[in-house]
Amino acid sequence: MKTADEARELADLLVRLSKSLGIEASALITAMDEPLGSAVGNALEIRESVRFLRGEASPADLSEKSRVVAARLLSLKGIQEPEDAVERAISSGAAYEKFAEFVAAQGGDPRTLENIPVSKEVREVVTPKAGHVARFGALGIGRAAVLLGAGREKKGDKIDPGAGIEVLVKSGDEIEEDQPVARLYGERNAERAQELILEALEISDTPVQRPPVILGSLKTTSGQQEQETDN
Repeated sequence: MKTADEARELADLLVRLSKSLGIEASALITAMDEPLGSAVGNALEIRESVRFLRGEASPADLSEKSRVVAARLLSLKGIQEPEDAVERAISSGAAYEKFAEFVAAQGGDPRTLENIPVSKEVREVVTPKAGHVARFGALGIGRAAVLLGAGREKKGDKIDPGAGIEVLVKSGDEIEEDQPVARLYGERNAERAQELILEALEISDTPVQRPPVILGSLKTTSGQQEQETDN
């Protein structure tokens, strides 16, 4: 949704519909105006997800949202201390092992998760000036990824699984002139993709506060609907 208010309206509708069907439900309102995590693109996103499931260093926003969603799902199933259960699944390796089982069940080879191939054509996009990142628009970054081959502009276009973008800065970060802000994977339309990345980057001369990942939530409790306080 384009605004937080529209997102809350949709969340309220979905939770009420679920309640009317006798299903416990929860909806999180989350920020999506910037890419979640650092990776945009098929292989790049899987590589980032694997690192998170293994308990390796991961972008803070991806880590927070994934943990909150997982804990909320466990809570809906009546699991006690769901946050602790999530941490145990990650730290023990069980989360990654389960994902590998999913891959195998669908005919994939889990061994490929050890070294997921990405495009060898890589270039960095640097900022034209110093300042503070006010916004790094997800729409522009997504369009750039499509141009590189990570998605289709029209039906029939061939996707390059190794193409995409790594986002190297987030809102609130202080940056220096000529600092890399994104890494492009793939050679298709690379020049135009770079232009879109720079157009998506908004730089402020003054410090910018990083927005929260979770903006609010709705859930059903004891047959009633409850709106939780926004962060």
